[in-house]
Amino acid sequence: MLMIESRADLLGVVQELFSPEDAAIVLPLILPALAVVPTDKPSASWVRGNAMLPTGSNWPTVDGRALVHTAHIDLARLPPIIDDQPGAGQLSFFDGYPWMDELDWGGDTAARHCAVLYSNAQDLEEQACPLDPDDFEFIHLDPPTFVEMVGPYYTIPASHLVVDAISLDWRDPVLVQFSEALGDLRVSVDAVGQLFGHPAAIQDVPTPQPANVRADAPRQGDSWDHLATFEDGVGVFDHYFSIRHRYMADLSFANASYECQCG
Repeated sequence: MLMIESRADLLGVVQELFSPEDAAIVLPLILPALAVVPTDKPSASWVRGNAMLPTGSNWPTVDGRALVHTAHIDLARLPPIIDDQPGAGQLSFFDGYPWMDELDWGGDTAARHCAVLYSNAQDLEEQACPLDPDDFEFIHLDPPTFVEMVGPYYTIPASHLVVDAISLDWRDPVLVQFSEALGDLRVSVDAVGQLFGHPAAIQDVPTPQPANVRADAPRQGDSWDHLATFEDGVGVFDHYFSIRHRYMADLSFANASYECQCG
């Protein structure tokens, strides 16, 4: 994850290396993020493990297929770093990786194979995933890893997206200096995930591409914002969740989208 501790340092690098015109395009792309870090302390947030759902709720499915619990995040414990960030309740993330070979991942439905459930209910019950891990490759129904959210840190889009936003091309030495400067600013965070900010894509930016990496539409109502990324616990896959900005404001997390990539 490309996470930088000081926003002032990141601003300084952009202003030093880019022309005023290009800097004016790149600066709005700097977004805050929270690192999801394992903790030995008691925590109301965890990755993997069982889900905590409102009493009487059914386990989430897609096309009749049960999903896998990815993470449970207590929103009340998050430092407030973005507009429209919920200040109460919890988010439960579920991914559809077990069904990658069976579900239609093409076109507009490509990233719908997930569930992100928001609840502010006080009456919750623990539920275990109904899937048998022996039936699936790379599915590990592990005990929970308790986590805390640390930050804010600051993120910037992948280099090729910065190039797309401004007038430079790949051969410009400024981009080499920019990459080196980002490497010098990067902080080492023993994280198992990330909330908000820009996704740290391994191969390509997850589909649908969050539109807040575009200079022409940062954090607008119909833009796709990066909601969360979680590692799978065995270093094989990263699970990305995105949501349109207007749905975040309305707490309509059922409209989230999902993508996984090899880590």
